[in-house]
Amino acid sequence: MNSPKTHATRRAVVPIANGTAAVRVYQGHHEECPCSNLAGTSIAVRQVPGFRVIENQYSRGLELPRHFHEKACLSYVIEGGYAESYGVSASVLCPPGVLRYLPPGQKHANFFKEATRCLIVEIEPDALLRVEKHTQALERPGEIRGMASTWLAQRLEQEFRQSDPLSLMSLEGILLEILADGARHAGASGPARVVPRWLRVAREY
Repeated sequence: MNSPKTHATRRAVVPIANGTAAVRVYQGHHEECPCSNLAGTSIAVRQVPGFRVIENQYSRGLELPRHFHEKACLSYVIEGGYAESYGVSASVLCPPGVLRYLPPGQKHANFFKEATRCLIVEIEPDALLRVEKHTQALERPGEIRGMASTWLAQRLEQEFRQSDPLSLMSLEGILLEILADGARHAGASGPARVVPRWLRVAREY
């Protein structure tokens, strides 16, 4: 009789959005992390129709094992930076100013070499469906690039910090524009390419 197979136990301590930490235990070598809440520490949250916008802070050296999110996400790096990998391709570096898109269910891992602050946008399925009726470009992860997207991402951060009621209306409009612009650009470049820093500086200028 063959002896039963043994599986190594792997533990990962992952901080979740409210600042606490959860120890997740994975059995075996082939199991992947389950669906995860946003890691890091939540600084501020604003809810608008179709979207939830969170300012999140990540500690230096934080490593998030392979996981996925139920909802599509946008990530705008305010300061710091991180690396994101998808298992088979090289890691994508995300410095300040980068606006990235992740489709729902996309498995990925993150590493924060330095303390990082981002705006994370959770996209409700109904909002995503409005774009998917016209194009399937948002089925893959990628950087949403272009002069319009850079300007919109900066506007997103500015409006996020406003406290008047009209800022919520403005946030909704900006996010819908970002999705529309992303549908034109994110799917065409693939997940492993990013805009060179010199070009980003030129666009900002």
